[in-house]
Amino acid sequence: MGGGPAPTPAPAPEPATSPAEFSDYCIVSEVSCVRLLYAKSKVYVYRSNDKKDRISGFICIVEAPDNQYYIAWTPEALLSESDRESYVQVELCPSFFD
Repeated sequence: MGGGPAPTPAPAPEPATSPAEFSDYCIVSEVSCVRLLYAKSKVYVYRSNDKKDRISGFICIVEAPDNQYYIAWTPEALLSESDRESYVQVELCPSFFD
């Protein structure tokens, strides 16, 4: 099979360096910043058949600065008020479908 040198891959895009450069709906944690693309509230995790053991949360699609996409579930109880507002705004008008 042909003998030439292997093509060099294209350089990876530079990740955003700050939340302001990445998205209007950027969720920042101690570890990273992700762009919230889609959110749906009242998605429950059932720990048992008992109704009191249901955990309410958001299922979401996020984009990391390295252009990787992830599906995540976040318990509502762990969200700060500002993050909760971002999730609700994205649920009402998801940027995923732009």
